[in-house]
Amino acid sequence: MICRTLFLFLNMAAPALAQNASAGLWTGEITFDKVSEVHSRQTTGSAPTDAAAPFSMRVLLHVDGAGNVKLLKEAIIMKTPGASPVPVIVTQPNLIPNFTGIVDRSGKLVGRRFSTASFPMTGDFLALTGTLAAASTATGTLTLAAADPVNPARHKYHPDLANAGVAVTRALSLTIAAGESAADHKLLGTWTEAITGLHKDAINISGNLTLERVSTVATLNNQ
Repeated sequence: MICRTLFLFLNMAAPALAQNASAGLWTGEITFDKVSEVHSRQTTGSAPTDAAAPFSMRVLLHVDGAGNVKLLKEAIIMKTPGASPVPVIVTQPNLIPNFTGIVDRSGKLVGRRFSTASFPMTGDFLALTGTLAAASTATGTLTLAAADPVNPARHKYHPDLANAGVAVTRALSLTIAAGESAADHKLLGTWTEAITGLHKDAINISGNLTLERVSTVATLNNQ
């Protein structure tokens, strides 16, 4: 009974607002199984080929009432205080004290947290161009600055790379498969990236995308 009540609460939407069919918070996995070969014996060009083994990354997306898609690095589902609480999705840590948790943890109410370490970014989201709908594509560009603390080219003990590496750019593209429906709260598709900065040639990767909607709240930070 408790689990069912929590599920219904997380998927409450403001009834007065018309919103996009895909609106809400989506979490899922990208399973990459193809990568372009960039070594000196390359014979396949820039097209990704089968990888020796797949690898996965967690992804977190939000769609607002107008259908705009954002790539997130963290989201916490909480509720507004008061006698008639409504669920909220918080992406800015400084706003957490303004809301109340929804999960009891050792006698304290805390938020339900979702996060991914695979998409470091400045700010709390990256706006994508496109929609999260059947046979549709959303794209964006994520840039990791040369001096970013998590830049993979930085090296603490290398005199030339101790303070900065090289800028890394990831051109992202996700496509939802034809025939998929957000009404099922699950979506399947593909994800591709073209990564520049790590090698003299772009590294192209691709794989399968699986998404599940965990909330239908169409706004972030109760705004």
